[in-house]
Amino acid sequence: MRPKAKVNVNYLVDEVMRFFVKEDGFFVSDNFQEVHSPADLFWQVGVSTNSSVFQLFANLAGRANFGGGLMKIQTYEVAALLTVNPTLLDSVSCKKALLNADRLDLQAADRRALDEVVFDVLGLTPGEREAVYEAVVALVRARLDKAQSV
Repeated sequence: MRPKAKVNVNYLVDEVMRFFVKEDGFFVSDNFQEVHSPADLFWQVGVSTNSSVFQLFANLAGRANFGGGLMKIQTYEVAALLTVNPTLLDSVSCKKALLNADRLDLQAADRRALDEVVFDVLGLTPGEREAVYEAVVALVRARLDKAQSV
């Protein structure tokens, strides 16, 4: 029997590409992709991939070729995206950030709390942190606006 993935992601994205984390793992098919990581790093992988920095990379790599502005990103493209090295992240703060997160919307307070963990490891200044948010929001808005104009 194949192992359950503790982190899974949808490959069709509306506003936010969400990586779902479950401690005992779960099986997915069709519209989701499994993310396999070392067993002791899944919380860190979940925070790294749900961060706004990762959202920026995903929005640069994904394709918006579906109606309504949906972005598609294939498994091989997700595997090639850059992430924060999960070994640099603290598992306790990552678990807390993910368990406290609600929907991780682009402008939500729970996203900012999760991002602080990643931004701190990267050593981003307050201005750089705001620039990440502005870039992600601009890319998503441009993709969705383009879909509305067609």
